[in-house]
Amino acid sequence: MTAVAALGARPLISARADIRGAAGGGSVVETDDHVLEFDGAAGRVILQLADRLDGGDTVQDLAAAVACDPGVVAEVIKTLQAHGAVFDLAAVEDRSGGELRAALRQECAFWAKEIQAHSFWRTLLSGAANPETVFGWGIEQFHYVEAANEYMAAAAANCRLDHGVRMQIGKRFAEESEHGDIFLGGLQRCGFEHESVVNAPPLPATSALKDYLFELACSDSIATEATFNLMQSSGEPLTRAGLARFYGELTRLYPFAGPMFEAFHDHAVIDVEEGHERTIFDELCDAPGLVTPAAGRRAIDAVRGLAEHFILFFDNIEAYYGARDAIVPRRAVDIDAFAR
Repeated sequence: MTAVAALGARPLISARADIRGAAGGGSVVETDDHVLEFDGAAGRVILQLADRLDGGDTVQDLAAAVACDPGVVAEVIKTLQAHGAVFDLAAVEDRSGGELRAALRQECAFWAKEIQAHSFWRTLLSGAANPETVFGWGIEQFHYVEAANEYMAAAAANCRLDHGVRMQIGKRFAEESEHGDIFLGGLQRCGFEHESVVNAPPLPATSALKDYLFELACSDSIATEATFNLMQSSGEPLTRAGLARFYGELTRLYPFAGPMFEAFHDHAVIDVEEGHERTIFDELCDAPGLVTPAAGRRAIDAVRGLAEHFILFFDNIEAYYGARDAIVPRRAVDIDAFAR
């Protein structure tokens, strides 16, 4: 990173980063995999900037706001960025083609870690989630996966690119069209009736996530394809062995949901075997002049919007199904009951 680029960076602090003061006026920044200690001017700057690293201001602006040498702020941000505690939103913008593809992949990896750091996942992986939360997650995940029959179909129907791209989008839709049945089958093997799951109203954030993807699919093919780079991002490469360990551990923690996790595992393996980590957007970036800086900005906005919707998705699952009076599955509206 050059000095000029550093001053124009727009740093966003990770939700995984805990910033606190230390002895002697220094500071500590701790994430899930790093503990960084700063002293002197750098230590003081981090404490001053803790509430300002929202991606809205450049390093130059931040330095002016806390009356500090811009070079000191730039070095602090550079160190935080090197350890994954900060992401530079400006690093992805005004790029096109292959440069955009690489930069967006990095941003998607950042957002994937942010989503995985949600308290829902901490509770689930600790074994402390209640059965309602475990099965509620499964039902909301079914609604999300089943929604591919709406937004992927819309993406194919509304594709304004060439015939070859439309056929690629259609092929992906055909591959995903029955995946909701995999999740539904797992829930049925856990004792849930088919109709009770299918007719259970999705939580508001689940509906918002589905609507976001559908509206995007109807309006912007390039931005839509960019969102798959986030949907297929896990922060690290997925393997059959890794998936077996992950879902095996969930089954050990929640044996009553074993069939559901088996279905989750089967679906994840299909994605790995079909090579979905390589997206249509990646290929679009190779087409000369197609993914322009303007199209790239729309793609970036789409990915950031999707990340926000995923975070709200888990917020809603945690809040609703974690409550003592949660009903699983949620009951469908009975119009006749209101007429009595």
